[in-house]
Amino acid sequence: VVMFCVAYSALTVPYEMAFLTFSLNFYTAQMIFNIVVSFAFAADCLLYFYIPFFSGHVWVYNSRTIKRNYLNGWFVFDFIGLWPWFLVPVIAGATFWSRLPVVLQMLRLFKSERIFRRIETNVRIYYSSTQLLYYFTGILLLTHWMACLWVFQLERPQANSFETESNWI
Repeated sequence: VVMFCVAYSALTVPYEMAFLTFSLNFYTAQMIFNIVVSFAFAADCLLYFYIPFFSGHVWVYNSRTIKRNYLNGWFVFDFIGLWPWFLVPVIAGATFWSRLPVVLQMLRLFKSERIFRRIETNVRIYYSSTQLLYYFTGILLLTHWMACLWVFQLERPQANSFETESNWI
């Protein structure tokens, strides 16, 4: 479930920033789904307080040590990533600058690395297959992000605001 939410965030957050206009009637179904995804990340964040971790050559099951390890490690990224940043443009108005905090939702992608690491320890997969999958996924995501960034930069405020030329896109 969390891996699906990570993939959803990786694909839709740049798309929403580049192409959608945020308003109070901002695609209600999409906003509801974004809220559901945020709740899934919040539930996962709470679960990480109880999931044992591997340290050295042993698994650590002590709840106090697990909580301290999570708070000192990934908790800050998870907390910032699960915050509903997609509501900022809706509340503040859909300006270029109000859409920038939505990028903080991309911190959710750090979860994918931890999830893949857990899968690798439990499932036997060839190293070459895993690396090929990582590189292929990375190239596809970077291509998508660059295309969305290209469209997003078209709307940025120009240094010479008196220029009214339209661009070719």
